Amino acid sequence: DEPIGDPAAINTFLICSAAREAGVKVMLSGMGADELFAGYRKHLANLVALRYQRVPGPLRRGLSAAVDRLPVATARRGYRSVRFAKRFLSFADLPEETAFRRSYTMYDQEELISLVDPDLAGTVGDVLTEHADVYEDNDLDDFVNRMCLGDARMFLPGLNLAYTDRSSMAASTEVRVPYVDVEVVRAAFAVPGSRKIVGRQGKAVLKEAATSVLPREIVYRPKGLFSAPLRAWMSRDLAPLVREVVNDGVLVRNGFLRRDALARMVAEDAAGQRDFSKHLWHVLTLEYWYRGATSGSGRDTHEKA
Repeated sequence: DEPIGDPAAINTFLICSAAREAGVKVMLSGMGADELFAGYRKHLANLVALRYQRVPGPLRRGLSAAVDRLPVATARRGYRSVRFAKRFLSFADLPEETAFRRSYTMYDQEELISLVDPDLAGTVGDVLTEHADVYEDNDLDDFVNRMCLGDARMFLPGLNLAYTDRSSMAASTEVRVPYVDVEVVRAAFAVPGSRKIVGRQGKAVLKEAATSVLPREIVYRPKGLFSAPLRAWMSRDLAPLVREVVNDGVLVRNGFLRRDALARMVAEDAAGQRDFSKHLWHVLTLEYWYRGATSGSGRDTHEKA
């Protein structure tokens, strides 16, 4: 009923399918802990950005120019540290709400407008305004908790709970989320942000509580990524699909997406200048969702409200 562009949905489906095959029909998930207790890399990055903004402007501009020239990948390997640096610098100088949004979304306003039909520019503005209104609708004086509340209102229900629910149901299983409980949420927002991120450690207060029941090597093990090898998929396995969507996709033919902007993304990604693998995955997801949603409906035209 809606496209989900996070490949974590695939991982969740595979885990739930394996559980079902093993005879397990109900599972517990830690979903919500990162949002409520500041466990994501973006939370720490936005705190670091506040300190970065105190660096003299000429030094920041010089660093940004130098990092911009670095490749994110070569023919032999990708450079994760460069990707992280470019990602950080894309939002580090921005105001709070804009920086937080840019730290976990793929596009800034100009990039997104350049990708879609000009008639959709107003819709882009509406979405960004809604994000700002939701983020700023609180009286919290704690930056970390403002980020956590924004995640609890938008990121958690809009993405993580949505794909977990759909993926688990697709595998005929049930996933329960005990962190997403009214009492847990109340307790989480009674904790100051300074106890949620301590040094470089996110979810610090939750980890502190967990040491009473779990070994420290479990509590403090490195955070694992719940993603997929998108760069390899885009450049190898799914490259033919990407080319087909750019050259003759329904969204391009109908005018929703602009071929020149898509082609530029593909070229820059292939050259290793920028990492557009997630962007291209989103485009593939939207294209094939749209094909399925309009199949046999006679709606292969550019319909404008």
